[in-house]
Amino acid sequence: MRRAGGLPDLSCLTPDEAWSLPNAGDSIYLVASCDDNESDPLDLVVDVFAYDPAALGIQGEGIAIQVDPGHLEPDENELSVNQCAALEAYGTGDNLGSPGEANVACP
Repeated sequence: MRRAGGLPDLSCLTPDEAWSLPNAGDSIYLVASCDDNESDPLDLVVDVFAYDPAALGIQGEGIAIQVDPGHLEPDENELSVNQCAALEAYGTGDNLGSPGEANVACP
């Protein structure tokens, strides 16, 4: 089953499957089931996270979008006012994000 711009459902992935998020923005769906026999799996949506790097002034690659840790609830996390460009440098190059770590507060 594939949605959200052709991305596989993350909850249904095996560890060796690769996936990526497009830089142009998209929506990520968190669903409660991976059962391909469900008549309409979108009825089982737990949360939808829409993101748009351009709306946040993010240009180019290597800069993650983060949600302010004070606004993680499903009804708050996809509002652009509660998102910002990641602030923490990691890895090599100009990468910004906090993989495996908690987000810092957005400015």
